[in-house]
Amino acid sequence: MDKKEVRRIIMTEIKNVTPEELAKQLQQNPDLRLLDVRKPEQYQQGHIKQAKNVPYADIDSFDSADKKTPVYLICKSGVLSMKAATNLQARGYQTVNVLNGMNGYQGKTVK
Repeated sequence: MDKKEVRRIIMTEIKNVTPEELAKQLQQNPDLRLLDVRKPEQYQQGHIKQAKNVPYADIDSFDSADKKTPVYLICKSGVLSMKAATNLQARGYQTVNVLNGMNGYQGKTVK
């Protein structure tokens, strides 16, 4: 099995949620693990309160002993978060990608 095949398998197994589903899940579980993979300057312009900024360029440095609790990933449009989800899933994490990213998120944000 080559790298392309492994990547295709991983991508098809990554769970996705809509921004609306994320908002509901944040209400039900304020301690949900949410990583915002945008650049720090984008994050500072407005982000979801519970989100931790781990820029996509630094995703390889993300390390948590807890690989069973899902890690939700968000970016501006859903593209970088999907790449980050693929990276983390390949390292054994359970990941959930937020479709359409912050562009689709209508909930409250902080600066």
